Amino acid sequence: MNKKQQMITGLAALVIPLTIIFTTITKSDDAPSTTNTEISFPEVSIASRSVANHSANIETYGEARARYDVTISAEVSGRIVKILATAQSGSYISAGELLMQIEDSDYQLAVAVANRTIAEAEVALLKEERRSQQAQKEWVSAALDDTPLSDLVLRRPQLAAAKAMWLEAKASLVVAKKNLQYTKIRAPFDGVVIERLVSPRNSVTTGTPLARIVSNDRIEIRLPLTDQQWQVVSDAPGSAVELTTTGGMGNWQGYVLRKEAHINEANRQRAIIVAVDDPLNQSPPLYTGTFVTARLPTVIFEASVKLPASALSTDGYIWHLDDDDRLARFIPKTTYAFSDQIIIPLPAGYEPIKFIVRPLNSYTPKLKVKPVATP
Repeated sequence: MNKKQQMITGLAALVIPLTIIFTTITKSDDAPSTTNTEISFPEVSIASRSVANHSANIETYGEARARYDVTISAEVSGRIVKILATAQSGSYISAGELLMQIEDSDYQLAVAVANRTIAEAEVALLKEERRSQQAQKEWVSAALDDTPLSDLVLRRPQLAAAKAMWLEAKASLVVAKKNLQYTKIRAPFDGVVIERLVSPRNSVTTGTPLARIVSNDRIEIRLPLTDQQWQVVSDAPGSAVELTTTGGMGNWQGYVLRKEAHINEANRQRAIIVAVDDPLNQSPPLYTGTFVTARLPTVIFEASVKLPASALSTDGYIWHLDDDDRLARFIPKTTYAFSDQIIIPLPAGYEPIKFIVRPLNSYTPKLKVKPVATP
């Protein structure tokens, strides 16, 4: 063996022991420790609930409408000769207040003619009554009692005709006076003018729209409900209802006024009517046409629990923890959904219970978890 081979052999003998020592130390450092080991479980958010009696609010939407919303139309023909300031849009009006005037000279003439006709009919009736009385006296004085009595001889038909003419003349006067009154357009109730539809000097005929007026004594809001909502809503007349604008800028306290006894053909739903009295004196005022969100109270759900809506999984399960903090689940027989909450009757043997607030589809029953309490 030459000198070079001897050097290689010596280095190999030195490196092999060092490699064995390093490998042993590395394996010793990488080996898992058998002491102080802590097993971690997935965390889940829970809400603890017990059986109780609960109620909720049904959230629905509607438009504020006046109790009365009418378009005043002309009752007689003629030309508009006067429009008062009260007939302008936005004006507050009182029942019976004058809004506008139709030219009335023809109608005054009609009243005068009717009065004259009555006077003439009264004269004719008096004359006919005297003639009838005279005929009766002549018949008696002639001692013609055995002769069949004739109504025509006693002028009874002529008297009836004269009386009918007098009654007709009186009825004509009533019509003429009404037509004269109709030339003055007055407010039918306390309210607000929404729109004026004619201008001065416009010619109108019977039925021509003149102005649109809404009442201001009460606002009514029609709130359509589904069949399920009808089963749980508290529809007792007078029940309080919270109303807010969609933007949250105003809120009012209303009450259940009545419920409809028919199904709307457009949406196949039945509606409940909520009212607000004296709407323009509220703070802020509740105007016709305002869109509002209504919160209708429900009946009391006995022996139930109220949970966040997120507690119901996409496949319809309610997840909870057993006594050993393991996952369990059930499908509720009935679920009442209200916006961001649900109410479910609690099955027997589930009290108290820790519900999973936001269950995942990957959950499996009996999985050990770490509960984290939420309000």
